[in-house]
Amino acid sequence: MKIPKSIRNIIIEIICLLCILLFVYASVSKIVDFENFSVQLGQSPMLSAFAGWVAILVPLSELIIAIMLAIPRSRFVGLVLAFSLMAMFTAYIYIILNYGSYVPCSCGGVLEKLSWQEHLLFNLFFVLLLFLAIILDLTSKEDKFFKRPLQAAFRILILFVFNIITMALLYVWSEDIIHHRNNFVRRYSAFSEPESKKLDLKSSSFYFAGADGSTIYLGNTLAPRMVLAINTSFNKVDRILIELDHMDLPFRAVHIRVAPPFFYLIDGTVPCVFRGNLKDWKAKLIDKQEVPFTHAEPIDSLHMVIRAIHPTQMQNSLALLDFNSSANPIWKPGLIISQHDGIFDSDGLLFRNGYTSDFHYIYFYRNEFFRLDSSLIMRGRAHTIDTVYQANLKVAYLKGRHERKLSAPPLIVNRTAAAYDNLLFVNSQLIGRYEDAQMWRQASIIDVYNINNNSYDSSFYIYHVENKPMRSFMVQGNTLYALSGNWISKVPLNKDLTNKYKSKSVNLN
Repeated sequence: MKIPKSIRNIIIEIICLLCILLFVYASVSKIVDFENFSVQLGQSPMLSAFAGWVAILVPLSELIIAIMLAIPRSRFVGLVLAFSLMAMFTAYIYIILNYGSYVPCSCGGVLEKLSWQEHLLFNLFFVLLLFLAIILDLTSKEDKFFKRPLQAAFRILILFVFNIITMALLYVWSEDIIHHRNNFVRRYSAFSEPESKKLDLKSSSFYFAGADGSTIYLGNTLAPRMVLAINTSFNKVDRILIELDHMDLPFRAVHIRVAPPFFYLIDGTVPCVFRGNLKDWKAKLIDKQEVPFTHAEPIDSLHMVIRAIHPTQMQNSLALLDFNSSANPIWKPGLIISQHDGIFDSDGLLFRNGYTSDFHYIYFYRNEFFRLDSSLIMRGRAHTIDTVYQANLKVAYLKGRHERKLSAPPLIVNRTAAAYDNLLFVNSQLIGRYEDAQMWRQASIIDVYNINNNSYDSSFYIYHVENKPMRSFMVQGNTLYALSGNWISKVPLNKDLTNKYKSKSVNLN
């Protein structure tokens, strides 16, 4: 059906007006909060390598396109440029959602309130509107060439594909610039085994809460009071709902820790600690204080070690909670060592040894870890085998917001770790010399260290499960349990490795 020229012009004018409002608003929002916009771009895994000039180019392009759309003589070129820009924005969001390790926000004003999925649909809507406007504008021209709507649509679709490919290449290029090969060599021994069994959890929101030898306990970030109890044979699964004696607290970041015969429900943002018995899964509030914390591990039924920001030093520090004392927390400064800002540079993972009563802390962004006994006395510091001694971070201070943020994606050295007896297992994020890059697309790498003599032992692969990489793991005796996507899997450790456990009484069942 042929659309009258007057109707076509009205539709084009409306679409142009909507795009002008969108681009002017988005551009002004970015310019007004330019400092924060630049930092957010620097956090992007796709644009961090080009954040400096992109932060200037994007709002400038939006303003120029808005002006072109407002001028009749340049309207068609403005529509094509607007279509290209929105297509690239859409491709950018899709790649971030599906392939990026960071999900920053690079918009301002009202658009910042949209979720990334909503923003993707919003952009697709404008891509379709601009596609329609270009077709209508082309078919309204007198030239016979432009009266072929199918041919015009095909050329626009080619432009759309070109923009998507451009963003994909930009992503690959940026990743190549940011990440580099470190000058270290791993020793791969015959410790890699495929998973012996796996179980579909139907959700990727589970995390390891603990174990008692015959049962693995999982918490769920989407159902904070729910615990999944899975026996080590993966043939029995129980869902448990924790009962609390106080439900009126402003919970925001609930985490569960199992340390038989007790379990703990912890929220460091309240902050509060509940304790209960595994027999009935009823928990009572045993500690509520003023100092928020980000990590917590139970020492025994009356003590807990936490990581929080020291009130005077204003950096990450470990502290002791004594549930029988009102003088909480008891700070243990000097254990976590700062290199730059004291917050981001010293970020890491606090965890308990799965067999002994020791605690470990491994830094995310540098090749260092240390071990503490149950009294939080230092038992030794050591380094992983890579060469990143200094955290590779760019931290920006936003004066207007009184905030510190990472202005570029950090180089992650150690993603997660676990310890059992005298062996430390570290999921490294850096490829070593002479390694097959193809294997890094098929498996995660675990480096093993002997924490008694602070030596590197060997490395092995944990293969992806259903093409999903491992996001966390725990070790119990001769078995490594891994969470990958919706799956929990068990991977047998080779006897050549488990024979290196120091304690002869280690349970290998």
